[in-house]
Amino acid sequence: MYSKTHKEPSKDFLGDNPYPALTHCLADAISTIDQIPDFGDDVSIGIFSDFSGTLPSSNGKYNSYSFLIAALGGKFQSFNKKMSELRFRHGILESRSEFSIKRIDSGARFRALPEYLAVADKFIHGWIVTVLIPKNLDSVIGSSRKEVCNHLKDDFARLDLGEWGRNDLEHFMRVLHMVATILSAVIDDKKKVVWHCDSDLVNQDGAGRSHEQIVKFYYSIFGLYPNLKDVSFQFTIAKDLNHPATDLLSLADFSAGMVRETMTANFHGNGVIDASGDTEQAKILLLKWLASKSNFLTKTVIEIVELGKSTLGSRVLKINPADPSQETANSKPCQNGLACDTGL
Repeated sequence: MYSKTHKEPSKDFLGDNPYPALTHCLADAISTIDQIPDFGDDVSIGIFSDFSGTLPSSNGKYNSYSFLIAALGGKFQSFNKKMSELRFRHGILESRSEFSIKRIDSGARFRALPEYLAVADKFIHGWIVTVLIPKNLDSVIGSSRKEVCNHLKDDFARLDLGEWGRNDLEHFMRVLHMVATILSAVIDDKKKVVWHCDSDLVNQDGAGRSHEQIVKFYYSIFGLYPNLKDVSFQFTIAKDLNHPATDLLSLADFSAGMVRETMTANFHGNGVIDASGDTEQAKILLLKWLASKSNFLTKTVIEIVELGKSTLGSRVLKINPADPSQETANSKPCQNGLACDTGL
C-alpha cells in the first residue's frame, strides 16, 4: 500500500546540546525499538497530542502524554474517506463530534468503535507514542521545578517569552521536549509539520504570556534539535478542528487515557480497571487495540522511572494479551485477560 513504512531507529539522533534528562531517557528507549515509521517519502506530517492526569485535580499515580505522528497528504486521504463513510453509516454527522474515552459508551460511538480502530490500523501511516511519568517526580527537566524556573528566569526576559510559574513551565517543557525528541527520531530533512493539540497550556495564551510568546518558546526549544532545523511548524488547537483531524486526535486521547488507567490499576496491585457494561467492553477493546500490531500504525508506550536520587531512566512497556492465570514476575493481570508486560 505504501512504498516505505518502517525503518530501524538511529542510535544517535540528537545533537550535542545540553538536553534535559527527559530527552535522554526518551532517546534511550526509542533506540531499543525494533522499527519506527519511515516518513522519508512524506512532505507533510501531523502531530496529534492529548494528555491525561496532568490537571491539578486529577487523581492517580501517573501523568500520561500521548502523541500520534501521522503522514498527511495522499496517505491521509484514504483514512479520511473511510472515516467519512463510517460516520455516515453510524449517524455521527457533526464534523466537530469526536470520539473520546470519556464518552466511549455513547451509543453510535460505541457501536462504531471496532470499525474505527480497524480503519486506524489499516489506513494511518504513523506512530502513537505514549509517555508515562509518575506524579511523584517533581521534575524531569532539572533537579526541581523551582530550580528550572529560577535558572530560566533571565532567559524569559531576554527572549521575551512571557511569564511562567514553575508548574506551568514544567508541563510546557515536558511536552515540547517530548515532541522534539519523538520527531527527531523519525525525520531528518525538510518537512511541514502541523501540530494539533487538545486545549492545554501549550497552546493557550493569558496568564502573563501571549500566543506569539508561546510560539517563540516553541521555536527556542525545537531549535536545540538538529533534525528539526529545516522543519516548518504550524500550530492549531482542538476547538478549531473538524473531522477528520478530530478522528486522529481521538486516538491520542484513547491512548493517553487507557495507558494511564491501566498502569494505575497495576500500581494498586489488582490490575482491574473500574468499568462495567458498555464502558467495560469498550475499554477491553481499546486495550486489545493498543496491544495489537499493525502494518502501518506503530504503538509505543514509554515509562520514565526513577533509578535513584536525581537519576532517571526509561523502559518500553508492552501491553500483551495474556491469561491472568499465567502471570509472570514481569507482568500483572489487567482487565479480562490482558496483562501489562513491564519489559523488565
